[in-house]
Amino acid sequence: MLRNKVDCKYNPAQYDEAFESIPIYCRQCVIFSPDSPNDKLCHCNRMKQEHSKEYDLSISNEKWKLDTHTNKIPLKQQGVSIVNGASYVRCDIETDPTLIETILLDIWQIPRPALLMQITGGHKYFKLRGHMQVTFLDDLVKFVSKSNTWLFTNAANVGIVQFIGQTIRKRKLTKPQDKTVTIGVCNYGCIKNLNDFQRLEQNEFVEEMPTIEDQNLKNFHQGRFGEQSVEMNHTHFIFLDDGTLRRFDIGDYRTRLAKTIANGRVKQVLPLPIVTLLFEGGEDSVRSIYNDLRRNIPVIIINNTGRIADFLVRWLSRTQEMDLDVNWTTAINIDDETDTRIALNGTFKRRDSITPMPSDNSHRSNRNRLLHKFDKYISTMTDELVQAVNGIDRDRSTKVIKSDGLKKVNMDILLMILYCLQPTVRGKISVFNFNKGEKLSETILRSICKSVLIKVHMKKLNTNRADQFVPYLDYLLELALDWDCINTAKEWIVQDSLDNIYDKKSIFSRALIKQRHRFIHYFIQLGFEIDELFFHPKSNPFAARNNNKENKRYKEFISLLYTEEAINREDWLLRNAVKTTNDHNRKVISSTDDLNRLFQSVIGGYMKAIYYDSQIEEQEDRMGVKRFTNIISPIHDIEQGQLIGTDAGYKQLAKDYIIRDLFLWSIVMNYMDLAKVFLAHMKDRICGSLIATEILSHLRDTSSDAVYGDKKIVLTRWINYFEQYAINCMDLCFKNDPNMAQILAIQRVEMFGDVTCLQVADDANSKRFASHPCCRQAENSIWYDKLHSDQFHLRYYIGQLIGTWTLGLLAPIFTRFRTVHQTPLPTEPTLQPYGINYCDPYAINHFEGKIKKTCYQIWQFHQSLHIKFTYHHVQYMTFLFLFSYVLLFHFDPIRDDHPKIHSTEIIVIIAVTCMLIEEIRIFFNQDSLSFFGKCYSYFRYFFKQLCMISFVLFYTGLILRFVANGNSVTFQTARIIMGYDLWLWWMRSLQFIIVNPYLGPHLVSIGKMLKNLSFFAILIAIVMTAYGVASRSMAFYGTFEFNGREILRSVLYPVYYLLYTNLSGELNGLDESTFIILSIATHCLLAFHMLLINVLLVNLLIAMFNKSFQDVQSIQSDIWNYQQYAVVREYYDRPPLFLPFSTIFDIIAIVKMFYHWYLRVRYNYANPLQRVFKVIAVRPELELAWQEFESASTYAYAQREALAMNDRTVIHNNSTSRDSNTNGDRCDSIVRRDHTSVVQLRNEFKAAIRDVRNDIRLIVKHK
Repeated sequence: MLRNKVDCKYNPAQYDEAFESIPIYCRQCVIFSPDSPNDKLCHCNRMKQEHSKEYDLSISNEKWKLDTHTNKIPLKQQGVSIVNGASYVRCDIETDPTLIETILLDIWQIPRPALLMQITGGHKYFKLRGHMQVTFLDDLVKFVSKSNTWLFTNAANVGIVQFIGQTIRKRKLTKPQDKTVTIGVCNYGCIKNLNDFQRLEQNEFVEEMPTIEDQNLKNFHQGRFGEQSVEMNHTHFIFLDDGTLRRFDIGDYRTRLAKTIANGRVKQVLPLPIVTLLFEGGEDSVRSIYNDLRRNIPVIIINNTGRIADFLVRWLSRTQEMDLDVNWTTAINIDDETDTRIALNGTFKRRDSITPMPSDNSHRSNRNRLLHKFDKYISTMTDELVQAVNGIDRDRSTKVIKSDGLKKVNMDILLMILYCLQPTVRGKISVFNFNKGEKLSETILRSICKSVLIKVHMKKLNTNRADQFVPYLDYLLELALDWDCINTAKEWIVQDSLDNIYDKKSIFSRALIKQRHRFIHYFIQLGFEIDELFFHPKSNPFAARNNNKENKRYKEFISLLYTEEAINREDWLLRNAVKTTNDHNRKVISSTDDLNRLFQSVIGGYMKAIYYDSQIEEQEDRMGVKRFTNIISPIHDIEQGQLIGTDAGYKQLAKDYIIRDLFLWSIVMNYMDLAKVFLAHMKDRICGSLIATEILSHLRDTSSDAVYGDKKIVLTRWINYFEQYAINCMDLCFKNDPNMAQILAIQRVEMFGDVTCLQVADDANSKRFASHPCCRQAENSIWYDKLHSDQFHLRYYIGQLIGTWTLGLLAPIFTRFRTVHQTPLPTEPTLQPYGINYCDPYAINHFEGKIKKTCYQIWQFHQSLHIKFTYHHVQYMTFLFLFSYVLLFHFDPIRDDHPKIHSTEIIVIIAVTCMLIEEIRIFFNQDSLSFFGKCYSYFRYFFKQLCMISFVLFYTGLILRFVANGNSVTFQTARIIMGYDLWLWWMRSLQFIIVNPYLGPHLVSIGKMLKNLSFFAILIAIVMTAYGVASRSMAFYGTFEFNGREILRSVLYPVYYLLYTNLSGELNGLDESTFIILSIATHCLLAFHMLLINVLLVNLLIAMFNKSFQDVQSIQSDIWNYQQYAVVREYYDRPPLFLPFSTIFDIIAIVKMFYHWYLRVRYNYANPLQRVFKVIAVRPELELAWQEFESASTYAYAQREALAMNDRTVIHNNSTSRDSNTNGDRCDSIVRRDHTSVVQLRNEFKAAIRDVRNDIRLIVKHK
């Protein structure tokens, strides 16, 4: 079945036309030439009858040679395997390697590789130790798949090649999109499973092949040993035909083929890198690595794989002193070491001693340099080499070597070993230790760097020019980026110098696209001018006005990073947040307007634009709204129409901008490791981490792909990570300077569109950050404003009460204000008056006269949020009493004889209208810039939803009240609506309780339990309706009519009161029923109903309430602290005093807002003095000092986190542990509860043991 399937999928004749022009042949032995006269088989392992020429005695005495004993046959045999569809070709072993390169690249169209890797050693009976068979091979195949590597093997289905094939098959099943190019190069005559490569159609050259008439000879030929099956997980096969059978040797053809492919057919900076991996191995492996090292191919020995591999590792270590031999500059060719061969031949004959070197010839030492160099090691090396070749453990006694049963080692093998260990060659050999946690990619790249840098060094000596070889380093650095080998790049390529990087822009862009965060961190530390990579200095995007519309600041940045493919990735959620599309209905980002819309949607409408096409556009916008970069103080040149600033200032601005832009890009692209690196090099780290929390929260909550699956879990963990990142940074700042840290929480951050940390934390639902002591102290300071923040003593409460009841006249005497111990008094403010300035010494006290100071303190008393809240509370409670008084005593219908309403009702109507005006002012005064953003921010709070419902019900009831004529149904409806509305107004009074630190958290718990109550109400409704309908259909059939009132009174109402165990009416009705059977059946149903309602469901509700209370109790403090921001923010903009005086301020504020809105729309003018909930410094130097304080306080932590490994488990564990640290009381209570449970269980167990003992004693007594 598998064969038919593959045949249908692959066409074996698809390459015939292309192969017609390729001069490839097969080879056949035509002269019978046995190795000895008594042999019945030729050297090619065929019988005499299988040769076409007669036996020639003169030729037969010669040693079998390929050119004299074989002929080429014009047979082109190629196709695909019928097992796995792998392409194969059979060719002469003397085929030019360039022809094979043509077949691979042009006919089979394999993409040109970035690396060629050869596998040698590890043949029959080879096994990997420990976890190497799984982990190491998985890493190897993954590296080959990801790094665009061609893997060359001997194709034999044994040993290491078999293990690699099995690993490739496993990866194909798990990662079908990854293709591992594996090319098997082997001798055609040793293939056992040739039937898997037979073509289905008749080949035109088959007739020219010799036929065997005797079927017995054919059977004999198929049954001989010496053949191996081909590993069928390869993608391509090259079968080299030398005319022999059952011989595996292909010489150095694979090495020559690899070198040909590496050199390429076009001019390139460097040849493709080639490496050879040695596993275990014997004599053939020694020959293979010898051929590779002679052609400057680096060899990597996999340590702890046995035999030759471990032998070479040991002797590389024992002969380390040869690395210091600087006089050995040229490798010695062992073919020229005739005397060395003679001496070594004596060594093999008498292993107990070394043949002494002749001393009478002064030139003999020059010709015998290898033997002289390794003179003291020859004997031991020879013994261990025999051990390694025969597979004997090196720890066993050397006496075993003297036995006659061991395989003799050819003298050439030891010469090859000496060649590999000589000083100029050994540098090309690297050792990989899997058990030491080394990365294979690092070892491969290190070996390539050694080989390449040796060549570069030799060329430098010849040309005396070093600058022309820098591109060589760029090529190696690109490999390091592709393979993520940061350690090798630092040590061998960059070497802590940017001069070793030629094309910095290309390298940095490649690192960004490849998401190599460690490289990015290293480049920035070295001083990479990132701003010049994206903002070209010649275009000067941060200087004067640029009239060229095409030369935009972010043009290159957007085209490189915000590509269509990156935005529309299937494995990420960004495409759901981007709104702009192209002609193909794919999401695109092509301008700064698109970027601003994207980030305003994922962060919030309160964030102002952060991307501009030119500097003058940004300056005009920022100056229009009185928010200017804290680094630059420009001078407006009226004549030239340009903004002039210092070069250093613009340079620093460009660096800060590009770090911020790359950070935001890495967040929206889900490159979290890169985000941590850029965050480590930012100054506003607290705000940046909260911005990341907000973006990820938005993507998680609004993208349909994140509703289910692993994406939502991963996003939640990263949200927790960045939230904790901000908390840790705030901890460090708070530890260094608490007052400065409070300012950081509420200062305006220009770099992120004039947002504040608390503002972002509130929108991101970051309860833990809002509960930070620093944030709570900042909110408390804002709450009391110019009053002293420490107001928790009884005398201070009494003073505030006196000040409130005297409308602030006695406040300067009895109330405690902030004081400034500064002489002389400040003459100018340090903080803007239209922002938060509670800590500004000038705003606290800058009047010298007593009368001015007293009047100023009275004004500041009323500006305190705490006093505003007190006035509002008293005002609201007065309104509730008046409203209740009206509905209880003076809500009479309007009649012709009594057309007026009570004066108290008029006051209530005026009060509600004033409160409506106040809510309109609150709505339009929110931070969000768009109308829909204001709606979202306003209605996400529960009490604001109640507020709108209350206003709608009030005016609806008021309209019906005036429309109604007398005590009609319309008036009754109005009374009902007003009654429900009054209930809502009373419920809204809970918003004053939430401010209290003792009662507020419990209100949070009640709010969370309402969800459980709604679920319980649905269950109760279903159960009660079921019983009501069923019982009335049996025992009370025909006792009521079909209308709404009768159904409610007879079906639902009686059943509802059963919930409160009021059974008298239901039981009386059943007892009076005339149908006994129906009455009994209904009694049974009632019994089950009561069990279900009063036992099961009620206890279920209690259990749900208990669980919800315990869950919420652990975080109710965080939730309450989080909600305080909204309270502080609302009262910050609330006018002083109470109704109707506060309404005057509200009307003035609304008129100003609409007036400035008209100016902004009509003249593009923004209000420079609009009141904002932010700390804004008057001088840029002060904001710069805040920024530097945050950067210095969090620098060490940010650098530590930049390269920290954060997998899913670590992120989850960190967030969990940090939650426990934040909620210490919760942990202590849990521990105490668990301890109590354990003690109780232990006591019960002891009591049970005592009972068992007593029972045993009683039984014994009875017996």
